[in-house]
Amino acid sequence: MNYRIEQKEAFEVFGLELKTTVINGQCFKDIPEFWLKCVQDGRFQELLQAAGKKSGELVDVGVTYAHNPNGNLSYMLGCIKRDRAVPPGYTVLSIPKQTWAIFQTEWKSESDDEKLHEVWRRIYSEWFPVASYEHADCDYDLEVYYGDEQTGYSVEIWIPVIRK
Repeated sequence: MNYRIEQKEAFEVFGLELKTTVINGQCFKDIPEFWLKCVQDGRFQELLQAAGKKSGELVDVGVTYAHNPNGNLSYMLGCIKRDRAVPPGYTVLSIPKQTWAIFQTEWKSESDDEKLHEVWRRIYSEWFPVASYEHADCDYDLEVYYGDEQTGYSVEIWIPVIRK
């Protein structure tokens, strides 16, 4: 797996929230459906506008958080909070200064969702068991999105880590 370890300063994100579960892989179904629904009903474009982004750009992040022992979690389709006020109705998360294991993926479009899901599975089933890192006590796992319709898209998966 292609990854790097990086320290990042704290930052804030805001966006649209979904409640889902990891039980039976339900999150791998719910999250793409949530994206599609947000695109279809206009919330995706409204979020881009609230972040000062242009049509054709992607949101900045997908964040899983509020994980609990029952397998439930929250997911945010979000943008990095910059020098703008966040309009009412959006959830805001404060991501702490953290060391991250950052994994490259081959995701280029929605048709590659299964490739992205496979990287997630492999991080936990293959990488963590042999890595010299473990998941940090930080409740945020991220997908960070890059690019636009002109340049093409890419995604990195950011996992908070500490040395074993």
